[in-house]
Amino acid sequence: MIGYDRTILKIAERLVSVVVCYFLAKRQNRNIGIAIALGMAFGVLALVYYLVISAKRSHSEGADYVKCKECGEIFVDSKKFCPGCKREANYKTFEKVR
Repeated sequence: MIGYDRTILKIAERLVSVVVCYFLAKRQNRNIGIAIALGMAFGVLALVYYLVISAKRSHSEGADYVKCKECGEIFVDSKKFCPGCKREANYKTFEKVR
């Protein structure tokens, strides 16, 4: 009977992980199918992954973004070079986006 109880707990843990991963992925505009698969496969580890991703994104949301006047690439202002055309960042080649 003890093995049966463990199986029920594992299934319940995976279901909770799937549901929470689903809502976290939806809130973060990430692929929901992958979130469900990760929740089923890895359980609590998938939850930790989505929570860490959320924390990193909310930290970078406060950053200023610039747009390259040459190629139109939008990126974080703290970068030294444009990731699109590899030009060096300066006030003449980039404009603030927000």
